[in-house]
Amino acid sequence: MGCDIHGWVEKRAADKWVAFSELKDRGRNYERFANLAGVRGAGPEPKGIPPDASDTVKLRIERDGSDGHSHSFLGIEDAYKIFRSTTSEEFYSYYDAFGIDDDRDLKNRCKECGSIRGSEFRLVFWFDN
Repeated sequence: MGCDIHGWVEKRAADKWVAFSELKDRGRNYERFANLAGVRGAGPEPKGIPPDASDTVKLRIERDGSDGHSHSFLGIEDAYKIFRSTTSEEFYSYYDAFGIDDDRDLKNRCKECGSIRGSEFRLVFWFDN
């Protein structure tokens, strides 16, 4: 039986997190799953559902019920490093991974390094079997 990843990019809006874009299905990459939350391999323990998760994320997790497992979340920078290191694609942008458009979200980029500010976005994710 295969394992799939589900998730949402959330964006901080004032004092709460809101759903920004749904994680695109990147296939069953068990190396990535292990690096994200120790699923199908050695890796970090899942952190659980963030207590301040967006209503959209809470609803989707509730909908998946007991089929969903290993809920976790990461700042977008950390998530991007894992996604980039576990792909064979030659170019893999934030947009490809998370639906964060460079032009639309340019104001959220670090002026010094050009990367997306981790405090503005995070990835909340979980798996099913």
